[in-house]
Amino acid sequence: MKEFPEMDKAEWLDIEEAKKKILKGQVYFLSKLEVKLNMR
Repeated sequence: MKEFPEMDKAEWLDIEEAKKKILKGQVYFLSKLEVKLNMR
């Protein structure tokens, strides 16, 4: 059986704050989302 870490907290953040808090490898995906949403 595989184990997965639990999520213990959820927050609404602006993109810049989210980029500071997420895993470094995930920043790329937020940047791509900004482009798709025409935020940058």
